[in-house]
Amino acid sequence: MLQVHALLRSLKRMCNLYNITTSQDAIREWTRALRDVMGNLEPSLDAYPNTPAPVVRNAPDGQRELARLLWGMPTPAERVKGKADYGTTNIRNPQYAHWQHYVGVEKRCVVPVTSFAEPSPTPGDKDAETGIQRTAWPASPTQATTPANFLNPPQTFQSLPTATRRV
Repeated sequence: MLQVHALLRSLKRMCNLYNITTSQDAIREWTRALRDVMGNLEPSLDAYPNTPAPVVRNAPDGQRELARLLWGMPTPAERVKGKADYGTTNIRNPQYAHWQHYVGVEKRCVVPVTSFAEPSPTPGDKDAETGIQRTAWPASPTQATTPANFLNPPQTFQSLPTATRRV
């Protein structure tokens, strides 16, 4: 249980960009996924909100499968206000009624992550052309070549809610 709480605390600090630099074979082996419906995985994939990325889930027929899903959850209707829903990636209050539909076992998955990005911690570290704060990678995506940074071990992966949407 302490492992889960530490994981949830670290996810609260995670920004909206992550990278994966491992193979489909490694993901399938590590998660014991029996089916792969994802297509080809790029050698290095930057995953942004509302973009397709690899996920291991329990499919409707009960098989554990590797699939490509959109990263994010459906935004609460009162926040969309008639605009396009680009999804939500930071769920600060999982007790909120909107999220209760998504906490069941059938909605849970494993998201393979090699590294994640955060805004640069250096004040004023901005791109000269765009004026946007630069991105910092606590672990460089080129240094990590194994799925060592999966969000949780395979024997407990069914205990965490998903942060993806079906494509």
